Amino acid sequence: MPFELQPTLIGSLIELRPLRPEDWEDLYAVASDPAIWEQHPDSDRYKEDVFREFFRGALDSRGALVAIDRRDGRIIGSSRYAEYDEARSEIEIGWTFLARPYWGGRYNGEMKRLMLDHAFRFVESVVFIIGPKNIRSQRAVERIGGVLAGISMARGRENLVFRIARPAPARILGIEHVQLAMPRGGEDNARAFYSGLLGLPEVPKPEELARRGGVWFEQGAVKIHLGVEAEFRAARKAHPAFLVHDLAGLVRRLREAGVEVVDDGLLPRHARVYVADPFGNRIELMERTDEARPPRP
Repeated sequence: MPFELQPTLIGSLIELRPLRPEDWEDLYAVASDPAIWEQHPDSDRYKEDVFREFFRGALDSRGALVAIDRRDGRIIGSSRYAEYDEARSEIEIGWTFLARPYWGGRYNGEMKRLMLDHAFRFVESVVFIIGPKNIRSQRAVERIGGVLAGISMARGRENLVFRIARPAPARILGIEHVQLAMPRGGEDNARAFYSGLLGLPEVPKPEELARRGGVWFEQGAVKIHLGVEAEFRAARKAHPAFLVHDLAGLVRRLREAGVEVVDDGLLPRHARVYVADPFGNRIELMERTDEARPPRP
């Protein structure tokens, strides 16, 4: 997929859009501040003739964007995509500057995040080429995750190369615990069922959470947390399913304790039953088997 070099990107603080020839006056009003360029290798870029050459190069690059303050629509700076390398799946973000009132991280951080999010739709990594004396830009890139990757002699002088790799996509790793509701004051009944009958040990709740009532049971990766719900209503359809060893033995123990056990042989290669906890919450108990019929006591 071809890289879109001049997108329109909108954040909460700024909007980025393609640079236009008519932006010259507003952008030079920002760039004419000598303090912006004092650590840059081209420290005279605040001069009109020097910046005019820079502006012309930005237009010719077809990757330049202007940053606009969304509060009042004013142009406050610029940045650019360049050196797209499809084979290496890499692009550069650079030539970035902002008006001094916008220094301090929030605006630059959002501008870089918008540009990075867009870039990572197309490439695996983004590089930033920064002069060795431009400490301000180095720190800004490090704050957004840039890592020093080497030195480049491109463009006729020594520069530092910072790189940010595309982050791994967010994904669910597993189920940490199952939360069930219970009425206030039902902790002892919960202990009798979940510990006494199902064999799950109780674990202490964190002090702050213990004040809310409820009780937790955990054994290895199996974690059942019961929390107090003011207007409690039992979950009679949604339910956890526990994989057990010796389902027949567990069923006998439950029935001896007076718990109603409902057989279900509909799931291939599993024996399973349904019970309700003391509060009416549906619980499924299952065991892998070669037969598709539930155990009999």
